[in-house]
Amino acid sequence: MRTLKAGIVYFLVLFAIGWILGPIRERWAVPRVGRTAAVLLEAVIMSIAMTVSAWWVMRRFDVSLALGSTISMGLVALGILLPAELAGVLWVRRLPLRNYLSSFTNAAGVISLLMFLLFPAMPSLVAQVRRGRSGGVRLGAALAAAMVISTPEVTVHANTTMQTFPVQSGAGPHDVYPAPDGAVWFTAQSAGKLGRLDPRTGKSDLISLGPGAAPHGVIVGPDGAAWITEGGQNAIVRVDPATHAAKLFPRSGATPTSTQPASIVRKCSGSPGRTVFTAGSIPRQVR
Repeated sequence: MRTLKAGIVYFLVLFAIGWILGPIRERWAVPRVGRTAAVLLEAVIMSIAMTVSAWWVMRRFDVSLALGSTISMGLVALGILLPAELAGVLWVRRLPLRNYLSSFTNAAGVISLLMFLLFPAMPSLVAQVRRGRSGGVRLGAALAAAMVISTPEVTVHANTTMQTFPVQSGAGPHDVYPAPDGAVWFTAQSAGKLGRLDPRTGKSDLISLGPGAAPHGVIVGPDGAAWITEGGQNAIVRVDPATHAAKLFPRSGATPTSTQPASIVRKCSGSPGRTVFTAGSIPRQVR
């Protein structure tokens, strides 16, 4: 009974701390340092919190330092954490289970997975230290090292590489957007055309958008086609990804001497499952 109460309190303390750290991580840390570094920073704080909490709870409820008792305490806490985590994912965040599981395949996910393993193991590690044994310290150090090794992009910037892809002379690439098939669309502003680069082969092609074309922004729409803001003809252009045929949609109410479309973005219109295009306009004389 003592071990059961200790496991419940241990879970509640860490769950409350995690509930506080989560919004701070998402709203403050991720925009500033990136997701992987933010999760790693949170993991360090949570590791300290786990250590202190396990130590305090075990003393508060006089939990035996025997391995069976500390493992039971950790498993009780984990047994509550797992359904609570799934409930938060499925009902609060409304995230499909498949998407949640796939989040453990990147560096940030590996860190989170290691923290799940450390959570039930911490009471046993603390017990090892309280009994004057170094095994718990060695295991804790190994888990910490594993977290660092799993995030090489955070700790070893020297391994970062950049690859360039030359395109046709005079193309003058401006905006770029990845295509679903692995290719990359780009607006060849100087040439007045739309470019398509295949990073696997390095080959690029230019697609005509019509006479006097001056493309600016490009995206891939929900239909898989490339959509371009075309200032030279004051139009939005759709380029078929299979045939590369260009179809112009002239901007009603606009004249070539007044404004011309600039960047194009995709955003939700407010209706579930519906996507609209918005094209910004800037005065011709400013460009």
